[in-house]
Amino acid sequence: MAAAACPQLLVDTDNWPMADPESFREYVGVQPRLGVPSLYYATHVDRFPPWTKERTHVGWEHYLQLMAEAGFPIHESVASHEEMTAQDYTAVREAWHAARSRDQDA
Repeated sequence: MAAAACPQLLVDTDNWPMADPESFREYVGVQPRLGVPSLYYATHVDRFPPWTKERTHVGWEHYLQLMAEAGFPIHESVASHEEMTAQDYTAVREAWHAARSRDQDA
């Protein structure tokens, strides 16, 4: 949509937050077709539990308060860190190479 509306501008493919490393890996492969690949992740990718998707419409502290008041206090860790692999770094490098090649062909 952004590229159609403003074809002269670069599109940031912002990839934070990712729900899990699998989503990160899938999205890295798509980024060159969408715009400029993102470099938010350099060492690890967070793995968020499924319930965190419920909190996106309110502030985190407010969400914790609401859950506690409803009788569902949250005690588990919000995210775990999973180290990026050599394959992840290769995928990011390939995404940037593809984006640069696309721009040179344009």
